Amino acid sequence: MIHVANAANIHAGDTLEIVKPVTPQWIHFMGMDHLVRDGESEEWVKNDIRVLRQVVSIEGNAVKLSVPLTDSFDAQFYPGTQPPVTRVEITGRIAETGVEHLRIVAPPLTLRYRIDPESDGITVDNLIDAWVRSVTMENMVTAVRVGRQAERLTIENLAVPSQANVPSGARAGSIWVNGTQILIDRCNITGDHLSWVETQSASEGPVVVLHCHFSGNGKVEPHQRWSTGLLIDSSDMGDGNLFMRNRGEMGSGHGWTIGWSVSWNNSATRFLVQNPPGVLNWSIGDVGIQESAPMPVMDDSKDGSKGAPLPGGIVESTGRHVEPPSLYLEQLRERKGPAAVMAIGYRNK
Repeated sequence: MIHVANAANIHAGDTLEIVKPVTPQWIHFMGMDHLVRDGESEEWVKNDIRVLRQVVSIEGNAVKLSVPLTDSFDAQFYPGTQPPVTRVEITGRIAETGVEHLRIVAPPLTLRYRIDPESDGITVDNLIDAWVRSVTMENMVTAVRVGRQAERLTIENLAVPSQANVPSGARAGSIWVNGTQILIDRCNITGDHLSWVETQSASEGPVVVLHCHFSGNGKVEPHQRWSTGLLIDSSDMGDGNLFMRNRGEMGSGHGWTIGWSVSWNNSATRFLVQNPPGVLNWSIGDVGIQESAPMPVMDDSKDGSKGAPLPGGIVESTGRHVEPPSLYLEQLRERKGPAAVMAIGYRNK
Protein backbone atom coordinates (compact mmCIF):
# COMPACT_ATOMS: atom_id res chain seq x y z
CA MET A 1 0.00 0.00 0.00
CA ILE A 2 1.31 3.46 -0.93
CA HIS A 3 -0.26 6.87 -0.32
CA VAL A 4 -0.34 9.46 -3.10
CA ALA A 5 -1.30 13.14 -3.10
CA ASN A 6 -4.28 12.57 -5.39
CA ALA A 7 -5.51 9.16 -6.61
CA ALA A 8 -8.44 10.50 -8.65
CA ASN A 9 -6.92 9.41 -11.97
CA ILE A 10 -5.60 6.05 -10.77
CA HIS A 11 -7.71 2.92 -11.26
CA ALA A 12 -7.47 -0.80 -10.52
CA GLY A 13 -5.48 -2.50 -13.26
CA ASP A 14 -3.35 0.57 -14.03
CA THR A 15 0.42 0.30 -14.24
CA LEU A 16 2.30 2.84 -12.16
CA GLU A 17 5.89 3.96 -12.47
CA ILE A 18 7.15 4.74 -8.97
CA VAL A 19 10.37 6.72 -8.76
CA LYS A 20 12.83 6.87 -5.90
CA PRO A 21 14.75 10.13 -6.43
CA VAL A 22 18.51 9.82 -6.13
CA THR A 23 19.45 13.04 -4.31
CA PRO A 24 22.71 14.33 -2.83
CA GLN A 25 21.07 14.06 0.60
CA TRP A 26 20.42 10.35 0.21
CA ILE A 27 23.84 9.61 -1.27
CA HIS A 28 25.50 11.46 1.62
CA PHE A 29 23.39 9.56 4.17
CA MET A 30 24.52 6.29 2.59
CA GLY A 31 28.16 7.39 2.85
CA MET A 32 28.61 7.09 -0.91
CA ASP A 33 29.68 10.66 -1.73
CA HIS A 34 33.40 10.16 -1.15
CA LEU A 35 34.36 7.18 -3.31
CA VAL A 36 37.79 7.67 -4.90
CA ARG A 37 39.94 5.17 -6.76
CA ASP A 38 43.47 5.91 -7.95
CA GLY A 39 42.90 9.60 -7.34
CA GLU A 40 39.73 9.75 -9.46
CA SER A 41 36.26 10.33 -8.02
CA GLU A 42 33.77 7.51 -8.47
CA GLU A 43 30.03 7.94 -8.87
CA TRP A 44 27.73 5.52 -7.05
CA VAL A 45 24.03 5.70 -8.07
CA LYS A 46 23.54 8.35 -10.74
CA ASN A 47 19.98 8.03 -12.05
CA ASP A 48 16.67 7.87 -10.21
CA ILE A 49 15.49 4.36 -9.36
CA ARG A 50 12.30 3.36 -11.20
CA VAL A 51 9.97 0.44 -10.71
CA LEU A 52 6.67 -0.65 -12.28
CA ARG A 53 3.76 -1.97 -10.24
CA GLN A 54 0.14 -2.81 -11.06
CA VAL A 55 -2.74 -1.34 -9.05
CA VAL A 56 -5.06 -3.77 -7.25
CA SER A 57 -7.45 -1.32 -5.58
CA ILE A 58 -7.91 2.28 -4.41
CA GLU A 59 -9.14 3.51 -1.03
CA GLY A 60 -9.13 7.30 -0.96
CA ASN A 61 -5.55 8.24 -1.75
CA ALA A 62 -4.21 4.85 -0.62
CA VAL A 63 -3.19 2.62 -3.51
CA LYS A 64 -2.81 -1.12 -3.04
CA LEU A 65 -0.15 -2.62 -5.31
CA SER A 66 -0.03 -6.15 -6.70
CA VAL A 67 3.50 -6.57 -5.35
CA PRO A 68 4.93 -4.51 -2.46
CA LEU A 69 7.85 -2.17 -3.02
CA THR A 70 11.15 -3.56 -1.80
CA ASP A 71 12.82 -0.26 -0.90
CA SER A 72 12.08 2.51 1.61
CA PHE A 73 11.10 6.07 0.69
CA ASP A 74 12.13 8.62 3.32
CA ALA A 75 10.88 12.20 2.82
CA GLN A 76 13.89 13.72 4.60
CA PHE A 77 16.04 12.86 1.58
CA TYR A 78 13.70 14.61 -0.92
CA PRO A 79 13.45 18.17 0.40
CA GLY A 80 10.81 20.24 -1.36
CA THR A 81 9.55 17.40 -3.53
CA GLN A 82 7.76 14.04 -3.46
CA PRO A 83 8.71 10.80 -5.21
CA PRO A 84 6.81 10.82 -8.54
CA VAL A 85 4.07 8.24 -9.13
CA THR A 86 2.84 8.20 -12.74
CA ARG A 87 0.36 6.13 -14.71
CA VAL A 88 2.09 4.58 -17.71
CA GLU A 89 1.13 2.44 -20.68
CA ILE A 90 3.48 -0.44 -21.41
CA THR A 91 3.37 -1.77 -24.96
CA GLY A 92 5.47 -4.10 -27.07
CA ARG A 93 6.55 -6.51 -24.36
CA ILE A 94 6.64 -10.23 -25.15
CA ALA A 95 4.31 -12.19 -22.84
CA GLU A 96 3.82 -15.82 -21.89
CA THR A 97 6.78 -17.23 -23.75
CA GLY A 98 9.88 -19.16 -22.82
CA VAL A 99 12.93 -21.20 -23.73
CA GLU A 100 13.08 -24.79 -22.52
CA HIS A 101 14.70 -28.20 -23.08
CA LEU A 102 17.72 -26.79 -24.88
CA ARG A 103 21.50 -27.34 -24.72
CA ILE A 104 23.87 -24.52 -25.69
CA VAL A 105 27.60 -25.27 -25.92
CA ALA A 106 30.55 -22.99 -26.68
CA PRO A 107 34.20 -24.06 -27.08
CA PRO A 108 36.19 -23.97 -23.83
CA LEU A 109 37.40 -20.41 -23.32
CA THR A 110 40.07 -18.60 -21.35
CA LEU A 111 39.70 -14.87 -21.80
CA ARG A 112 40.25 -11.43 -20.40
CA TYR A 113 36.87 -10.25 -19.17
CA ARG A 114 35.39 -7.44 -21.30
CA ILE A 115 38.47 -7.40 -23.54
CA ASP A 116 38.32 -10.65 -25.51
CA PRO A 117 35.16 -11.79 -27.35
CA GLU A 118 32.71 -13.45 -24.99
CA SER A 119 30.07 -16.15 -25.33
CA ASP A 120 26.77 -15.50 -23.57
CA GLY A 121 23.87 -17.90 -23.45
CA ILE A 122 20.41 -16.30 -23.24
CA THR A 123 19.43 -12.66 -22.79
CA VAL A 124 15.86 -11.93 -21.67
CA ASP A 125 14.44 -8.41 -21.64
CA ASN A 126 11.29 -6.46 -22.47
CA LEU A 127 9.04 -9.38 -21.50
CA ILE A 128 6.57 -10.43 -18.84
CA ASP A 129 5.32 -13.80 -17.56
CA ALA A 130 8.15 -15.76 -19.18
CA TRP A 131 10.50 -18.61 -18.35
CA VAL A 132 13.82 -20.33 -19.02
CA ARG A 133 13.41 -23.99 -18.05
CA SER A 134 15.54 -27.14 -18.26
CA VAL A 135 18.33 -25.52 -20.26
CA THR A 136 21.97 -26.63 -20.13
CA MET A 137 24.78 -24.21 -21.00
CA GLU A 138 28.48 -24.94 -21.20
CA ASN A 139 31.48 -22.59 -21.38
CA MET A 140 29.50 -19.37 -21.37
CA VAL A 141 30.76 -16.18 -19.74
CA THR A 142 27.20 -15.28 -18.69
CA ALA A 143 24.60 -18.05 -18.92
CA VAL A 144 21.44 -15.95 -18.49
CA ARG A 145 21.35 -12.16 -18.63
CA VAL A 146 18.10 -10.65 -17.26
CA GLY A 147 17.48 -7.07 -18.43
CA ARG A 148 15.80 -4.22 -16.60
CA GLN A 149 12.50 -4.58 -18.50
CA ALA A 150 12.04 -8.25 -17.57
CA GLU A 151 9.15 -8.85 -15.17
CA ARG A 152 7.72 -12.03 -13.68
CA LEU A 153 10.39 -14.37 -15.03
CA THR A 154 11.20 -17.91 -13.81
CA ILE A 155 14.61 -19.50 -14.40
CA GLU A 156 14.13 -23.16 -13.46
CA ASN A 157 16.45 -26.17 -13.61
CA LEU A 158 19.20 -24.29 -15.38
CA ALA A 159 22.35 -26.42 -15.54
CA VAL A 160 25.77 -24.84 -16.04
CA PRO A 161 28.30 -27.69 -15.65
CA SER A 162 31.22 -25.55 -16.85
CA GLN A 163 31.97 -21.89 -17.54
CA ALA A 164 34.53 -19.93 -19.47
CA ASN A 165 37.74 -19.36 -17.53
CA VAL A 166 38.14 -15.67 -16.66
CA PRO A 167 41.45 -15.26 -14.79
CA SER A 168 41.31 -11.43 -14.67
CA GLY A 169 40.43 -9.48 -11.55
CA ALA A 170 36.88 -8.81 -12.73
CA ARG A 171 34.56 -11.75 -12.22
CA ALA A 172 31.97 -12.97 -14.67
CA GLY A 173 28.43 -13.73 -13.51
CA SER A 174 26.49 -16.89 -14.37
CA ILE A 175 23.03 -15.39 -13.83
CA TRP A 176 23.01 -11.61 -14.17
CA VAL A 177 19.81 -10.01 -12.82
CA ASN A 178 18.46 -6.52 -13.40
CA GLY A 179 14.69 -7.17 -13.56
CA THR A 180 11.84 -7.44 -11.08
CA GLN A 181 9.84 -10.40 -9.76
CA ILE A 182 12.43 -12.98 -10.77
CA LEU A 183 12.44 -16.58 -9.46
CA ILE A 184 15.68 -18.58 -9.87
CA ASP A 185 14.63 -22.09 -8.89
CA ARG A 186 16.57 -25.39 -8.55
CA CYS A 187 19.50 -24.33 -10.70
CA ASN A 188 22.86 -26.13 -10.65
CA ILE A 189 25.97 -24.11 -11.53
CA THR A 190 29.63 -25.16 -11.39
CA GLY A 191 32.55 -22.79 -11.80
CA ASP A 192 35.46 -21.03 -10.11
CA HIS A 193 36.30 -17.34 -9.80
CA LEU A 194 32.82 -16.11 -10.71
CA SER A 195 29.57 -14.88 -9.24
CA TRP A 196 26.96 -17.59 -9.69
CA VAL A 197 24.13 -15.09 -9.20
CA GLU A 198 24.54 -11.32 -9.10
CA THR A 199 22.14 -8.39 -9.10
CA GLN A 200 23.05 -5.26 -11.03
CA SER A 201 22.47 -1.52 -10.65
CA ALA A 202 19.22 -0.20 -9.17
CA SER A 203 17.29 -3.46 -9.41
CA GLU A 204 14.01 -3.32 -7.48
CA GLY A 205 13.05 -6.89 -6.54
CA PRO A 206 11.72 -9.17 -5.44
CA VAL A 207 14.32 -11.63 -6.70
CA VAL A 208 14.40 -15.14 -5.22
CA VAL A 209 17.18 -17.75 -5.43
CA LEU A 210 15.52 -21.00 -4.30
CA HIS A 211 16.95 -24.48 -3.70
CA CYS A 212 19.95 -23.93 -5.95
CA HIS A 213 23.24 -25.83 -5.82
CA PHE A 214 26.56 -24.14 -6.60
CA SER A 215 29.97 -25.83 -6.87
CA GLY A 216 33.45 -24.32 -6.98
CA ASN A 217 35.00 -21.32 -5.25
CA GLY A 218 32.55 -18.74 -6.59
CA LYS A 219 29.95 -16.73 -4.74
CA VAL A 220 26.42 -15.43 -4.72
CA GLU A 221 26.69 -11.66 -4.40
CA PRO A 222 24.76 -8.52 -5.32
CA HIS A 223 27.22 -6.77 -7.58
CA GLN A 224 26.76 -3.01 -7.64
CA ARG A 225 24.87 0.20 -7.01
CA TRP A 226 21.89 -0.53 -4.82
CA SER A 227 19.38 -3.26 -5.40
CA THR A 228 16.69 -4.34 -2.95
CA GLY A 229 14.41 -7.27 -2.22
CA LEU A 230 16.69 -10.30 -2.69
CA LEU A 231 15.87 -13.61 -0.98
CA ILE A 232 18.44 -16.41 -1.12
CA ASP A 233 16.61 -19.46 0.21
CA SER A 234 17.65 -23.02 1.07
CA SER A 235 20.61 -23.06 -1.32
CA ASP A 236 24.03 -24.70 -1.09
CA MET A 237 27.16 -22.71 -1.96
CA GLY A 238 29.53 -25.60 -1.13
CA ASP A 239 33.07 -24.21 -0.94
CA GLY A 240 31.88 -20.80 -2.11
CA ASN A 241 30.53 -17.76 -0.30
CA LEU A 242 27.46 -15.58 0.08
CA PHE A 243 27.99 -11.82 0.43
CA MET A 244 25.48 -9.00 0.94
CA ARG A 245 27.79 -6.07 1.53
CA ASN A 246 29.30 -2.72 0.71
CA ARG A 247 31.74 -3.22 -2.20
CA GLY A 248 33.03 0.32 -1.72
CA GLU A 249 35.53 1.48 -4.32
CA MET A 250 35.65 -1.86 -6.11
CA GLY A 251 35.00 -1.70 -9.84
CA SER A 252 33.96 1.81 -10.76
CA GLY A 253 32.46 2.53 -7.32
CA HIS A 254 30.04 -0.32 -6.62
CA GLY A 255 29.34 0.87 -3.07
CA TRP A 256 26.38 -0.47 -1.14
CA THR A 257 24.98 -3.25 -3.30
CA ILE A 258 21.88 -4.53 -1.49
CA GLY A 259 19.26 -3.67 1.09
CA TRP A 260 16.11 -5.15 2.60
CA SER A 261 17.26 -8.67 1.73
CA VAL A 262 17.37 -12.08 3.41
CA SER A 263 19.60 -15.13 3.40
CA TRP A 264 17.52 -18.04 4.76
CA ASN A 265 18.72 -21.56 5.57
CA ASN A 266 21.71 -21.52 3.21
CA SER A 267 25.05 -23.31 3.44
CA ALA A 268 28.35 -21.71 2.40
CA THR A 269 31.95 -21.47 3.54
CA ARG A 270 31.62 -17.78 4.45
CA PHE A 271 28.83 -15.28 4.90
CA LEU A 272 29.33 -11.52 4.92
CA VAL A 273 26.03 -9.75 5.59
CA GLN A 274 26.11 -6.01 6.37
CA ASN A 275 23.52 -3.35 7.16
CA PRO A 276 23.57 -0.17 5.06
CA PRO A 277 22.62 3.09 6.82
CA GLY A 278 18.93 3.07 7.71
CA VAL A 279 18.43 -0.35 6.11
CA LEU A 280 18.43 -3.98 7.30
CA ASN A 281 19.68 -7.25 5.83
CA TRP A 282 19.19 -10.63 7.49
CA SER A 283 21.04 -13.95 7.73
CA ILE A 284 18.77 -16.54 9.35
CA GLY A 285 19.48 -20.24 9.76
CA ASP A 286 22.67 -20.11 7.70
CA VAL A 287 25.47 -22.68 8.12
CA GLY A 288 28.96 -21.28 7.62
CA ILE A 289 31.39 -18.75 9.06
CA GLN A 290 29.87 -15.31 9.69
CA GLU A 291 32.41 -12.60 8.92
CA SER A 292 32.75 -8.83 9.30
CA ALA A 293 34.74 -6.40 7.14
CA PRO A 294 35.37 -2.69 6.49
CA MET A 295 34.42 -1.00 3.24
CA PRO A 296 36.92 -1.97 0.51
CA VAL A 297 39.17 0.82 -0.74
CA MET A 298 41.22 0.48 -3.89
CA ASP A 299 43.61 3.44 -3.83
CA ASP A 300 47.25 2.39 -3.62
CA SER A 301 47.76 4.88 -0.78
CA LYS A 302 45.28 3.01 1.38
CA ASP A 303 45.15 -0.46 2.87
CA GLY A 304 41.80 -2.06 2.22
CA SER A 305 42.12 -4.14 5.39
CA LYS A 306 42.16 -1.09 7.65
CA GLY A 307 39.18 0.71 9.13
CA ALA A 308 36.38 -0.35 11.43
CA PRO A 309 34.11 -3.17 10.27
CA LEU A 310 30.82 -1.95 8.85
CA PRO A 311 27.63 -2.70 10.80
CA GLY A 312 26.68 -6.33 10.51
CA GLY A 313 23.30 -7.57 9.40
CA ILE A 314 20.81 -9.28 11.68
CA VAL A 315 22.13 -12.81 12.21
CA GLU A 316 19.93 -15.42 13.86
CA SER A 317 20.38 -19.17 14.42
CA THR A 318 23.84 -19.23 12.88
CA GLY A 319 25.08 -22.77 12.24
CA ARG A 320 21.61 -24.29 12.45
CA HIS A 321 18.76 -24.30 9.95
CA VAL A 322 15.36 -23.11 11.12
CA GLU A 323 11.71 -23.78 10.39
CA PRO A 324 10.13 -23.41 7.91
CA PRO A 325 12.74 -25.00 5.65
CA SER A 326 11.91 -22.52 2.87
CA LEU A 327 10.73 -18.97 3.56
CA TYR A 328 9.59 -18.50 -0.04
CA LEU A 329 7.49 -21.68 -0.18
CA GLU A 330 5.94 -20.95 3.21
CA GLN A 331 4.94 -17.45 2.15
CA LEU A 332 3.62 -18.78 -1.17
CA ARG A 333 1.53 -21.33 0.73
CA GLU A 334 0.14 -18.63 3.02
CA ARG A 335 -0.73 -16.31 0.12
CA LYS A 336 -1.99 -18.75 -2.50
CA GLY A 337 -2.60 -22.06 -0.74
CA PRO A 338 -1.02 -25.53 -1.04
CA ALA A 339 -1.99 -25.88 -4.71
CA ALA A 340 0.35 -23.01 -5.64
CA VAL A 341 3.30 -24.80 -4.02
CA MET A 342 2.50 -28.00 -5.90
CA ALA A 343 2.01 -26.08 -9.16
CA ILE A 344 5.68 -25.06 -9.20
CA GLY A 345 6.84 -28.62 -8.56
CA TYR A 346 7.14 -28.86 -4.79
CA ARG A 347 5.37 -31.26 -2.48
CA ASN A 348 3.04 -29.59 -0.01
CA LYS A 349 4.62 -30.63 3.27
